[in-house]
Amino acid sequence: MIAPAGLVDVTAGTGSALSNAPFGNNIATSNDIVGAQGFYRFSPNFQIHGWGGYIWANAKNSGFSDISNGRGGTDSLFVNSGDNANVWFGAIGVSFPDVGGEGNLPGILFGIPPRVSNSDVRQERDNAFHIEAFYRYRLNHNISVTPGFWVILNPENDTRNDTQYVGVLRTTFDF
Repeated sequence: MIAPAGLVDVTAGTGSALSNAPFGNNIATSNDIVGAQGFYRFSPNFQIHGWGGYIWANAKNSGFSDISNGRGGTDSLFVNSGDNANVWFGAIGVSFPDVGGEGNLPGILFGIPPRVSNSDVRQERDNAFHIEAFYRYRLNHNISVTPGFWVILNPENDTRNDTQYVGVLRTTFDF
């Protein structure tokens, strides 16, 4: 896939600003992605799941570009056509089907959001970590409510950034 300058988003908005646009947003970027996911149910009430991926990104033109510095700002750096960047991501979680009633699903997840691990231009200082807990409560066969809580350690893959906390309440209608 090639993203033209101005529309670069290598990780579909799921990673840091640098992993989304490893050469800045004004350098056309191509990328190849390989990913894997798995799921195994050990028993009727315990299952494990995980996924991960690797992205090879390549700059398609040369020039100065504003590249994320991991602290909410950018630095203007020169990018050469053919520069490379590598991005990793992954997560593992456990969930417990039917705990507390049929259709309910509590679970926890630990993950590493997309991170530029190697680059000809700029790589990230640290790793961010995503920790999530949720409980899907089935009200009836058509409606469920899922409260959840996330903690993001080292946002933007930088230990200098404050930990972020996010609460969510999702309602799902199945018809």
